[in-house]
Amino acid sequence: MKNLVLSPFVYKVRGAKNYLFHDLYREKIFHLSLEDISISQLKENLISSGLAFETEGVIPFKYKIDANKMKNTVELIELEIRLTNICFENCPDCGKLCGCFLSGESNRMTEDVLKSIIDNFGEGPGKIPVKNLVITGGNPFLERESIDLIFGNIDSVKKYIIFNKSMESISHDNFTIIKNRKRGVSISEAAFECDDFSFFFRQNLHSCWGKKLCIDVGGEVKLCQRHSYTFGNVLNNNVKQLIMNGVFDHYWELTKDEIATCCDCEYRYSCFECRPHIEADLRCIEKPKQCGYNPYTGEWKEPIIKNIL
Repeated sequence: MKNLVLSPFVYKVRGAKNYLFHDLYREKIFHLSLEDISISQLKENLISSGLAFETEGVIPFKYKIDANKMKNTVELIELEIRLTNICFENCPDCGKLCGCFLSGESNRMTEDVLKSIIDNFGEGPGKIPVKNLVITGGNPFLERESIDLIFGNIDSVKKYIIFNKSMESISHDNFTIIKNRKRGVSISEAAFECDDFSFFFRQNLHSCWGKKLCIDVGGEVKLCQRHSYTFGNVLNNNVKQLIMNGVFDHYWELTKDEIATCCDCEYRYSCFECRPHIEADLRCIEKPKQCGYNPYTGEWKEPIIKNIL
């Protein structure tokens, strides 16, 4: 007797009404409604789409990445450093059009804060290893010496500078420029991701906050530059000790399985969430306002926040 089994790279996620199949090999998602479909048609659909096959007892290995072990490491997936609030371009990511940052700020990061950041992060005894190092502003290119100082002293796998205006004349072998980044866009099917790292990561850690820290111009330690909530300051706090004391665990490990409505959504492991758009309180665990999907009916509606640039 032949049995129907999912392919080794395919994972099924059940929602309140529908199913979502993650094909991690092809990096595609397949949405499936069980209404008005027979068992034989379901079987045919799964086989024809390459999601499943029939076997007489040979069960293949199941591909999996152990993302759970990331919880117990001190290493950061991403460290974001905001060098300055000064910018004359008024582009969507940090200017008046965005509305996320406090207006009227014009300060730059001091040498003391820069030194404290370098003392806390990178390779070496007592420091916190960093995979991705991100520099933002304001216009970070107003602080070229600080950029060189940070990149020269904090080792990381990848280095990025984020600036929304076209900077075709700027190039450097040691970092990548990310231009025209949009933040907080509406959650929609077009925005979903399906790769092996993201899938397993989101089962264990928050899609945006997980193992990420931000340092603002004044040295405040945050989960997001777009939120005022702080956990200390690099000038008077040992950030590694904060991590080891579990200060960030509640936020880093907040998954969609713990968020009202999201926990019943089949898209919960493919959805990226810009959480500061929830409310002022980071501890709030409710569905994001920029999501218009109802997992109980399987219908899409216009979200409250249509598109935040």
